[in-house]
Amino acid sequence: MNNEYKDIIKKCFPTMRDDDLEAVFDVAKIAEKRFNMCADFRSAVEEHLKDKGYSKKKLKDFIELYDAVFAIGNSTGATMFALATDTVKTNHLFDF
Repeated sequence: MNNEYKDIIKKCFPTMRDDDLEAVFDVAKIAEKRFNMCADFRSAVEEHLKDKGYSKKKLKDFIELYDAVFAIGNSTGATMFALATDTVKTNHLFDF
């Protein structure tokens, strides 16, 4: 992964190993390719930024930030879903 925001992520999640962080980014990319709503959102973000007068470097920076936020959001959402739908009830945080 070559994303300048990985250092920020590692500060927020200090126990996350480098290979786990790589996996988070990889899984997010797979999800984005597999689910149209994710790809459509990226396209919408890119379209929104297109005519704002940003340089190519600035646009690339925005997309790297998007990648980082999407990766962490995707992984956090998946974790919350797993906790909420835990049928064995190994974690009682989400007793519905």
